[in-house]
Amino acid sequence: MTRAREGDRGLRLVALFKFTKAVALVATGLGAFSLLDPDVATRAARWSAALGTAPGYQVLGQVLAPAVGLPPRRLEILGIGALLYAALFATEGTGLWLGRRWAEFLTLVATASFVPLEIVEIARRPVLLPVAALVLNLAVVAYLWRRIRSSRG
Repeated sequence: MTRAREGDRGLRLVALFKFTKAVALVATGLGAFSLLDPDVATRAARWSAALGTAPGYQVLGQVLAPAVGLPPRRLEILGIGALLYAALFATEGTGLWLGRRWAEFLTLVATASFVPLEIVEIARRPVLLPVAALVLNLAVVAYLWRRIRSSRG
């Protein structure tokens, strides 16, 4: 396989990672907006309580619980923020999938900018999911950094 094809595969893998994050954030944003409906919020609170005691679903219950108790203004901010980040990740993913150079730079800068925040979060509360996200993001930053540097000559 040629170096160009290997690079395409690497970029596509990063693009799929960005698309996955975008989908998760769209779901988060829509979920936050749906919690503005009192009936949905009540049901979500019941599910969160039930999931908190169900074997294998404790993590999902722990993720849902804080969102259920947020005031409406915070839910709106969460929903808008999640959708804006989803748009950023979808833009990065699309550009990378198409092999666009600007997308490599955008993704490198955007992904690297989250690393300090992730480290602070992990230092406060070391949990598997944020640690895994940090490792993946560091791998993306390293890959793109190498790719950009090697193409400069």
